[in-house]
Amino acid sequence: MIEVALDWAEMCVAVEVGCRRRIESRRQGLRERHTDEDALRVWVTEINGAAGEMAYAKALGFYWPASVNRFRGQGDVGAVEIRTARRHGFSLPIRPDAKDDAQYVLVTGVMPNFRVVGWITGGEGKQDRWLREANGDPAYFVPPAALWPINGRPVAA
Repeated sequence: MIEVALDWAEMCVAVEVGCRRRIESRRQGLRERHTDEDALRVWVTEINGAAGEMAYAKALGFYWPASVNRFRGQGDVGAVEIRTARRHGFSLPIRPDAKDDAQYVLVTGVMPNFRVVGWITGGEGKQDRWLREANGDPAYFVPPAALWPINGRPVAA
């Protein structure tokens, strides 16, 4: 596990990217996974997710493209998919349609402080014992103890 803190400028960029992603999703009419009552939580999740991507890139010395509309077919940081959970100890979610050879990294925390916890491939994470419902959709939730250490097998960006 690697601990990393974003500075003020990095937090500003993450907020902007998270907001732009949310606005673009609405503009495109993409399927909402949440109810209107959860609208504020969705904005916060987008912002914190962008910050988690930035934290991963900063911790491992990779370039973070701060992209919007890049979620189909490309990774969040290079080829790597980042999943950010606000609480330490949360599991890494992997959807059933995730690519088996893609690398998924769990980052936990809330701006400015994050932990890059570990990683697993989509194929390794799709185990029936971890399958649950999430907002009405199935997903695999890989516990942190089952992840490869971030300093173990290299995670390519």
